[in-house]
Amino acid sequence: MESYLLDSAAAVRGCLIKLGQRERRTMNTIIERASTAPMLEPMETGMCQLVVEASMHSFSG
Repeated sequence: MESYLLDSAAAVRGCLIKLGQRERRTMNTIIERASTAPMLEPMETGMCQLVVEASMHSFSG
């Protein structure tokens, strides 16, 4: 699961290059938490998945 989140976070990071500095800072915080936390809380895992899904939909055109 953690590997999936890190792979997804890397994909989202690439998409975020197109966005503003504030959004990138927010995503960097999520990525840092995902890469350093031994186990994500269920709420955090859900939030990471929502961000990934929303980003993929936003840039899939």
